Amino acid sequence: METDLRSCQQVRVEFHPSSLSIILSYLYDFKFRVLSSISWANQPLDILHTYTPEAGRQLQTISREKYNFSTRSFSSSADLGDTLKKIVGADEGQLELAKIKMEEGHGTPSSSDSQSFDDSEKQMSFDSDSLKSSNPPSSSGSSSPPSWDLEKVEKQSTVPILRFLRFITSEYRLLFTLVFTANLVGVGYFLYTWIIHGTPNPKTCALAVSINLAVSIVIREEHVVNMLYTIFASAPRSAPLWLRRRMGKIYHLGGLHSGCGVAATFWFILLTIELSCRGGRYNAERIILLIVTYILDILLISMIVMAHPSMRAKLHNAFEIVHRLAGWSCLGLLWTLIILDADIERPRTQRLTHALVQSPNIWLLTVCTCSIIITWTNLRHSVVRSEQLSSHAVRVYFDYTHPQPGTTIRISSSPLFEWHAFATVAKPGEDGFSLIISNAGDWTKKLIQNPPSRIWARRTPTCGVLRIAPMFNSILLVATGSGIAPCLPVILAQKTRINLFWSTRDPLTTYGDEIGGIIKNLGKNAYIHNTSTMGRPNTLPLVLQQYHDTNSEAVIVISNPKLTIKLVQDLEYLGIPAFGPIWDS
Repeated sequence: METDLRSCQQVRVEFHPSSLSIILSYLYDFKFRVLSSISWANQPLDILHTYTPEAGRQLQTISREKYNFSTRSFSSSADLGDTLKKIVGADEGQLELAKIKMEEGHGTPSSSDSQSFDDSEKQMSFDSDSLKSSNPPSSSGSSSPPSWDLEKVEKQSTVPILRFLRFITSEYRLLFTLVFTANLVGVGYFLYTWIIHGTPNPKTCALAVSINLAVSIVIREEHVVNMLYTIFASAPRSAPLWLRRRMGKIYHLGGLHSGCGVAATFWFILLTIELSCRGGRYNAERIILLIVTYILDILLISMIVMAHPSMRAKLHNAFEIVHRLAGWSCLGLLWTLIILDADIERPRTQRLTHALVQSPNIWLLTVCTCSIIITWTNLRHSVVRSEQLSSHAVRVYFDYTHPQPGTTIRISSSPLFEWHAFATVAKPGEDGFSLIISNAGDWTKKLIQNPPSRIWARRTPTCGVLRIAPMFNSILLVATGSGIAPCLPVILAQKTRINLFWSTRDPLTTYGDEIGGIIKNLGKNAYIHNTSTMGRPNTLPLVLQQYHDTNSEAVIVISNPKLTIKLVQDLEYLGIPAFGPIWDS
């Protein structure tokens, strides 16, 4: 339920000291924040000199359990008043309609008071011109929400063994494990035949390396990614929810990329051992072959080490340089290795070209090479138009295509060294699209301070997690900060019923009137939490309430990695279909 803050009347909230906890519970249950002159026993809080210790203890308990405030003591009336205002969301100059009457000496509101709340709720309407704050989702007038055990959910996040189980059972890691286990079985069989026959099959390791590398590279090519998303996101809404829920996890396909990449490295180490143990005379070609093999071992292992999530997070630019330059070097050296090996192993009566054509490795390597070349043929130094939204955000406009909702493109100022992906925002019926870039690090900060007129772009819009939104009858989008940008094209497309939870700092000031107008059109289906005036939200309870109130079928979270992963895992644990981009999606 949202409130037009401009039309609210100033009210005075009066209650007896012994009823403090009841009042706060009452406010919480009806999701009202009193943004007016609050008084304690008919005296304004800011001039109150005494309060009962019992009321202070009740205030501590409620602030800790229901409002996510830290446990603390209150040494003065001003301290108590400030904390109480934070708990009920008090913000001078922003007044909301609320009316609370307590019968002195009674601990519960009267039935007439409850009815007055119900009547007031029916009269309230949302106006996004007041995006600086809006009311939390309310369950008034709807069926009782399911009983969610939030303590058990929190235990899943804090107990090490339970947290580890959540970590290893994600679709990404299950896919990685499946791929790696299948390769491990192959390794076991290869070693078994080596032991039984006394000599290894000279073709097994090389073929396994080629297959795994081909899958790992091709699965990252933009057109292949888009094709897979199109297939998986085409599930009709009439399909069972459990099926759509599983198909919606297509963004975990990075597990296939990393699983095959790691497996290829292990197979290549075996290939190095097999080549080193292979009999024959050590001529110049053989020595060069072994040197190339050892260099490839070093490059492949370095790529795996730098791609580990902990290293990638700490040294992202170094990861990109190693992954790109070492990857290209590996590609060139693999061509050298395959040609040298084919020349060494072919019968003297057979032509080298004939031996190469018969080798499956050369064809798989050709596929890998073409996949990489196609990606870079889309690179352009594009002319753009930039609009400064605020000191924290800039909007960059492109005009070369009209992408579908839920896609991203990558841009860079140094295309050989770093790339940054941003969601495309395209208005229905208009040519071109834009990117909304907010301050998230040194590179984005520099871009905002010096808005570009030209920028390097890999121009193929690539599908992301929001591409799955039309699969569901109703979606709750949960965004923080600039996470609203990927959500905008989905909201504009209106291919399904959209509900929005957006937590951000000063939305109108930071992102401008145009974006505010898009959110305004959602009406009561949007809840905006202004962190400048309302503080950081306790997200999970608010999202659960809005999910229930809006009868949403699934939740998509677009936030920082830590909150996205935790919120998605918590919602999934509670049985709610939840999706959110991962570090390798």
